[in-house]
Amino acid sequence: MRALGIIRVSLFIYFLLAVLHQPIFAQAAEYKCKILANSTPPLSIVSGNTVTGFSIDLLREIFDRAALDLSKCDITPVSWARGIHELQNMRHRIMFSVARTPERAAHFKWVGPIYRFNMSLIGKKFNQFKISSYDDVKRYNIGTLKQSAPEKILINNGISANKLKRVTKVIVNIRKLEHGRIDLVAHVLAPLKYEMRELHLNPDDYEEVFIIGSTELYYAFSLDTPDSLIQRLQLSMDQIRKERQNNGKTFYQDLLDKYHLQDPF
Repeated sequence: MRALGIIRVSLFIYFLLAVLHQPIFAQAAEYKCKILANSTPPLSIVSGNTVTGFSIDLLREIFDRAALDLSKCDITPVSWARGIHELQNMRHRIMFSVARTPERAAHFKWVGPIYRFNMSLIGKKFNQFKISSYDDVKRYNIGTLKQSAPEKILINNGISANKLKRVTKVIVNIRKLEHGRIDLVAHVLAPLKYEMRELHLNPDDYEEVFIIGSTELYYAFSLDTPDSLIQRLQLSMDQIRKERQNNGKTFYQDLLDKYHLQDPF
């Protein structure tokens, strides 16, 4: 009788644990979302309504390893400002590639880092800019993306927002830079050069003039995302960067090679 009682208690505990855990795994397996993609080539390459690039390939592998189906999520190209607005104000949102700054840290949930970039002021080599301080920066007309990390850095270092030429698409600033309507663009050099090539401009005519900071880029999730799901995705991300495949490389290194990127870590 005692043995039978132990068996009954064990079965009850097993059943209780199964019931308690089922919603977590079911919720993860059925996870649906809207993915917001801003053009940051080669991390995210937007062509019409199609998004390709390093970040989407990496996210697909992260989802696969977490037993999630990325095809259940709608991938939508957006401007930077619109993407950040949706991420803050709407449910079931993911955006990439987002700089995890101190100001943003508490407003979203995070998986990453995806990559690390220098942020800088970029101008024409022909102009031979000599900038060594933010006092020097104040002399120039600078183009920025609204609500971007480089823009916030400039403002935090005493550059008036009213003096910045703020736009929602970086190609607008590239055209202004090419035609001399602004002196410098606050951005990341590699994505900017990619966009220049798409516009049939010579990226070798431009250079970093003044580095304003470095940033790690992440997948940012709206705050309604369950912590258990974030932990599961982060575990997948960590495995992708650490576990070596049969070729001796990690999946992360293979992706870097595919998109001609240097290992930032």
